[in-house]
Amino acid sequence: MKAIRPPHSTIDKSIPAGKRLWAVIALLPFCFWAFVTLADFADSDDFPVDLLTVPIGAAADFGESADFSVDLRRVQRGWGDSPDFPVDLTPADLAITAWRSVLFHWGPIGDWLAIELDPAAGGSSVVSETRLDGIRRIEVDLTAIGDPALVGTIEAEDLTNGGSIPASWQELADNGGGSYTLAAEWLPGLLPDQACYRIDLTGRFGCPITGDPDCLVRALIGDTSGNPPAPGYPDGFTNLIDANAVYNLNSVVPIPPERARFDLNTDGVVNLIDYNAVYNFNGNSVSCP
Repeated sequence: MKAIRPPHSTIDKSIPAGKRLWAVIALLPFCFWAFVTLADFADSDDFPVDLLTVPIGAAADFGESADFSVDLRRVQRGWGDSPDFPVDLTPADLAITAWRSVLFHWGPIGDWLAIELDPAAGGSSVVSETRLDGIRRIEVDLTAIGDPALVGTIEAEDLTNGGSIPASWQELADNGGGSYTLAAEWLPGLLPDQACYRIDLTGRFGCPITGDPDCLVRALIGDTSGNPPAPGYPDGFTNLIDANAVYNLNSVVPIPPERARFDLNTDGVVNLIDYNAVYNFNGNSVSCP
């Protein structure tokens, strides 16, 4: 007689554990095929892989040389298959965006003020560091840092007297947002007045540099203004035109940052002390190439 199963049977209908294991094993070849097919599809001309930008200096993370001399273009799949999955790992450009000569101004300023330099300038158009302390700190803004180990010691080449003077101290600061500042400082007296200096960063980061990798700066105390028709710029001569320019700003308190070159003694105020300083250096000059 055939047994009748009750309407709500409690009999276990699940697949035995052994059969479940075999089912998973049977699906493995299909999963492998699907993965390889998708990878090949991504590698096809009809489905190009987007470019991957890797920060300069990150080459060591990929096991390559620190100076990124190898242009990594392909990545092997983990199980040792042929490198047919192209990824462009060309490093991001390193661009120099600004040069400046910086000194600390006391009194009501109490902060660092910069004289903006022009790396494209030459001859009489080279910007002068006009303050009594002379060239002490040069800052360069960058959009990437390259490999810091390749920067080496920054030097100021003396184009007037000959020789190169290495920086006494330097640092590379991360400003956030992909902006960096390279700063180099020289002890007092290492970069004398009445001289033209060249600072060159070419080849310093182990990668190409866009922008101006070198910059001329003139050390000439009091050269605050030039002759007409461009009286707002230094001209390589300290004379009564410069003294009058300082006198016209007498009693400006505090000195606006863009007028830092007129505050010769860096006390945060333009007054007759600065005027007398320019007058004392009247007649000095220096030319730049």
